[in-house]
Amino acid sequence: MRYLRGVAFVIIVLSVACTSAWASPLVSGEGIVQGTAYATGSYSEYIPLWWVTITASNEKYNFTTSTDGNGFYVLFLPPGSYKLAAQASFRIRSKNVTVTSGSVNFVDFDFTWNTHYSITP
Repeated sequence: MRYLRGVAFVIIVLSVACTSAWASPLVSGEGIVQGTAYATGSYSEYIPLWWVTITASNEKYNFTTSTDGNGFYVLFLPPGSYKLAAQASFRIRSKNVTVTSGSVNFVDFDFTWNTHYSITP
C-alpha cells in the first residue's frame, strides 16, 4: 500500500509540472506569431489549409513550422523583424512582422481557390 501512495504522489507531481510547463511555453524574452492559412472555395466557403509550411526568417534566425488540420500555426520567436512566408504547394505568400518580448502577433495567410481546385495567387 505504501508503494502505491508513492507512485500516486509521483504521478501527481509530474502532471502538475507538465501542466505548468504547458501553460507558459514562452522562454524569457520571446514573442508569439500565430494565425491561420486558408483558402476561399468557389462558393466563398472558408477552407483551412493543413499542409502549409510557415517560415519566419531574418538575418540571424530561420524558424519553420507547419499548419495543423485546422490551418493553424504558432511560432515562438526571439525579438526582431521577420519575413513570414507561407508555402502551399508551389504558391508562396509573405508578410513582415515585428516581434517584441511578450508580444502576440496574429498573421493570417489567405489563398484563393479557383474552379480547377488548385491554389492560385
